[in-house]
Amino acid sequence: MFYRHFSINVGLGVYLKKQTGHTSVTNESRAYQHVGLRYSLPFTSDRIYLGYNVKAHKFSKVDCVQLVAGYRL
Repeated sequence: MFYRHFSINVGLGVYLKKQTGHTSVTNESRAYQHVGLRYSLPFTSDRIYLGYNVKAHKFSKVDCVQLVAGYRL
């Protein structure tokens, strides 16, 4: 979804192997969700962007948080 210089990305994924980690105490599901927010810098003709992504299990347990800086070709 895009709105001016902001965009939101959402994705669903599945682990190919059943094991989801060596240090996991609970039995997690194989499915995970990925949600992110991205802002394109307008003075660079929307070529450079900054973003924030979260990967979670069952929309409650956060597995990974990413801060992203990128350049579109």
